[in-house]
Amino acid sequence: MREKRVRTWREFEEQAVAKIERMAAVPDGERQFTDRALFRGQADAAWGLTTTLQRATGKSEESIDSYHVQMQVVHKSIASYFDRSWNTDESLSLPGLKVKGVKFMVYLRQNGFPSPLLDWTASPYIAAFFAFRNLWRDTKRPEYVAIYTYEELADEDERVRMAFQDRKAGSVYTIGPCLATDRKHHLQQCEYTLCVRGRGDEYCYAAYPEEIGTSDARPCVVEKYVIPMSEQEEVLRRLQLMNINAFSLFGTEAALMESLAIRELFFRDLSRE
Repeated sequence: MREKRVRTWREFEEQAVAKIERMAAVPDGERQFTDRALFRGQADAAWGLTTTLQRATGKSEESIDSYHVQMQVVHKSIASYFDRSWNTDESLSLPGLKVKGVKFMVYLRQNGFPSPLLDWTASPYIAAFFAFRNLWRDTKRPEYVAIYTYEELADEDERVRMAFQDRKAGSVYTIGPCLATDRKHHLQQCEYTLCVRGRGDEYCYAAYPEEIGTSDARPCVVEKYVIPMSEQEEVLRRLQLMNINAFSLFGTEAALMESLAIRELFFRDLSRE
């Protein structure tokens, strides 16, 4: 995985826009499974690409079948409380793999249940919000945030020549964006990746390898941009003008409080300095 350090937000923005334009210029007949550049913002540059399932369980692998059973169990409670029902046996066909209940899996991820899905967005600005949103001053904050970028490449692209030929090594699959699922999926322009590894006769959701070289059997490149936290004010001001805030991305009362706090406390404090 390539790591790039930039001095300013604008430096990253220029490179992000160039990625988007490059993907948009690919002729329709040559487009890959994911035809957009994707972005993921993280509030601490020291964090790796880890899923909420990994963080919750402390395990690097989880059987696909075992996780599906867990989804079926929690589905009963969710259907009872909220009078909503999902088809947890509906399969999504990925190259060489079928995954059941993806729409419900996305719903769970968007609502805080530990998930093997790693969420990305098609907007570098939404990714920036997730990277820079932490305003709390009473804790030690990192000096740098990170925004990861993800691109699928044409087979002849010379930038990537690594490929996971062995199922034991792990492969990354992309999912989205056209899913009938939680509304936050659409508000945040989300897509997702799954890392899958073969283990004996079964497949597991697995930790992401240090080097991600293939996606859906196509070459891909993942880059990590490290950006100084000192850019927070400029970034949040620009996002405020774009109406990118917690409320526009989550639509909840708690998210409205967070958005009002940024507007009434953070920016007012800055104006007094």
